[in-house]
Amino acid sequence: MSSPFAGPVTIHRDRWGIAHIRTNDALDGFRGQGWAAAHDRLWQMEFDRRRATGRWSEAIGGAGLTTDRLARRLRLADAARADYAALSPAARAMTEAYADGVNEALGSIDALPPEFALTGFVPEPWEPWQSVAVYKIRHFGMGPLNQKLWRAAVLRSVGPDVLARMFTEPGGSLTVPPGGNHEGRRLDDLGLLDPSLAALRDVPVDDHASNNLALAGRHTASGRPIVAGDPHRGLDVPNVYHQNHITTDEFDVIGLSFPGVPGFAHFGHNADVAWCITHGMADDQDLFVETFDDAGRVAGPDGAETPDIRMDTVTVQGADPVEVECVLTDRGAVIAGGTELGAGLALRWTATAAPDTTFEALRPMLSSGSVAELHEAVRPWVVPVNNLITADRSGTIAYRVRGRIAIRPEANRWAPVPATHGHGWTGFVAYDDLPEVIDPDTGWVATANNRITDDDLYVSMDYAAPSRIDRIGQLLDEGTGRGSLDVDDLVALLGDTFSVTAGPLLEHLFAAPLPESLAGARALLEQWDGRLDTGSAAAALYSTWREKVTDRFSAAHGFDRAGLGGLGSGPPVPDRARALWKAVANRIRVADDSDLPGDLAWPVVLTDALGDAVTDLTNRLGDMAGWSWGAIHRAHFFHQLGVDRPDLADRLPVPDAAIPGDSDTVRCGTVQAAARGRSVAASVARYVFDLADWDRSRWVVPHGVSGDPGSAHHLDQLDRWVDNDLIPMPWTREAVDEATVSRTELGGPDR
Repeated sequence: MSSPFAGPVTIHRDRWGIAHIRTNDALDGFRGQGWAAAHDRLWQMEFDRRRATGRWSEAIGGAGLTTDRLARRLRLADAARADYAALSPAARAMTEAYADGVNEALGSIDALPPEFALTGFVPEPWEPWQSVAVYKIRHFGMGPLNQKLWRAAVLRSVGPDVLARMFTEPGGSLTVPPGGNHEGRRLDDLGLLDPSLAALRDVPVDDHASNNLALAGRHTASGRPIVAGDPHRGLDVPNVYHQNHITTDEFDVIGLSFPGVPGFAHFGHNADVAWCITHGMADDQDLFVETFDDAGRVAGPDGAETPDIRMDTVTVQGADPVEVECVLTDRGAVIAGGTELGAGLALRWTATAAPDTTFEALRPMLSSGSVAELHEAVRPWVVPVNNLITADRSGTIAYRVRGRIAIRPEANRWAPVPATHGHGWTGFVAYDDLPEVIDPDTGWVATANNRITDDDLYVSMDYAAPSRIDRIGQLLDEGTGRGSLDVDDLVALLGDTFSVTAGPLLEHLFAAPLPESLAGARALLEQWDGRLDTGSAAAALYSTWREKVTDRFSAAHGFDRAGLGGLGSGPPVPDRARALWKAVANRIRVADDSDLPGDLAWPVVLTDALGDAVTDLTNRLGDMAGWSWGAIHRAHFFHQLGVDRPDLADRLPVPDAAIPGDSDTVRCGTVQAAARGRSVAASVARYVFDLADWDRSRWVVPHGVSGDPGSAHHLDQLDRWVDNDLIPMPWTREAVDEATVSRTELGGPDR
């Protein structure tokens, strides 16, 4: 039987089932990576491929149509094919080798994951361009699409004055320079509110975070840098990241990959360099309101234009095919509305607006010998824009922005803009003009989706609140002041649950007159240490109180608790209307009641909300003695097939676990009011890379390396993840050999 492998390949599996792929040839390394990914995550790869190419309905029926319509309208498959075709021979060879490995695995998997039997189909051979499509779909939701739609919906509901008061530009610590500070400003102070936006009518409306840091050798016990962090995403099962390790004559890299995508795009290290990222929160998606005439033409800035219109047919399991109108204008793909409605919303996204050369960076990254070489390797990076932190064994630590940032008018930042007003893109910021820091005086650099820089470079309006980055800075300054830090110290930092936001917020509550009936609740909060640990009753009360403040604030403005204007999968309005604590977190003192309509006043809102919280917790958990944060703050794991097909959910069990933290703590457990305390996102991996001794590095993911519920490695990391107890990350040949519990021999041209 013919084999795609040029030579022998050995897959070493350690006690956690993690694949350590060992071979001489670099392309065989990618083949081995594809083989291991298919064995561990075949269903996940199939799901991502289908939703990226608009074929999810073939597997699950009509429940997949929303996903398929969006993918078809975006022409995501077309963009992926075009980008793949334009790749260099080396980048194509890497992607082809990965696909060969996946297809080789298809013939050796004894039993397909259960999802295939539940949906009644079998996986098709993997095509190289589909890796590009999978990468794109995994990053589509990281743009500002929902924020811009939310602002437009609120704008037409309550007008620009109220929205300007509600929206606060995040302040706090800057990444460039490290330790710098940006004073938050309200939107009405920014001069960005385009009066023409107030005329928007009936715009069709159809959370991500992370931490990372590098510590210089002068602050570590070993004298060499340590790199650490954790990406935060939705808690889907299987987990978005796949732990694996490739050793070849060209490179030796261990890290976290996207199943279906070759290389280690976001997190990893080789013999010389470690790298990791957080989301740069860049504004890489613009929305344009298009209007159609009876002939199907659209009104552009220079008059009528003829768009590219085609009809796609979506096959639907158990139902008739569905036709989808796919319209491409000079601004972008129409993702909502169309010719029949007479209006549509076009999306321009850096991943589809021009050739996306991100895959050109994936292979050179692996063999980089220094921070400088790695920074040069990522020059082709397009999407998403990342806060890239790097360190090398010579002692250099560094930060730089990688990715494509568009240049366009200020109004585009705010909400959908008219297609007729000349709001098009005029170019991209040059790579050499993106922010970079090498060996800062602080001896550390860190990011947490915070504002990048205070200079004239526009990156985003929608940075995260500064609570996490401020706390990381506190912990690093305290730790470096005490002495040298090690891997255990950085693991502890990633598990920190102290809220820098809680104290300032509660000061406003304590300053308000409280009835005697709430004296016990007040005492509980006054004695609280500010840590959102699972056993804390005060943390449960604090979080529920914030939720009730949000409810009352939203109700005062006539907002529905669960959303506004049919926002669909967008963030619920209460979670974007957190004006009180966003104002405090951004160092804007709540000095008046201008955020509230009518005769309402903040002291009344805060006090009444505390009463609401006590009543709610009593109804849910009984007396105060039985309250705890862990009783209501549980990880909201989900299996997408079970979400789309509820009739299958009981056959697709997901984990359940109480977890600490909230949206403002370093140990992030994102809370949305509509989720009633459930954590809708959290760390989907944690890692600490020790550049003095790579074998001292550690990592963990929420469930395990395998996506198959029948595997012993499906949930074997869950308890470690909950307890913030990271598992070993063997890298040297000796450490891998010692950790190996099984071997699989592949390869040779014939066998």
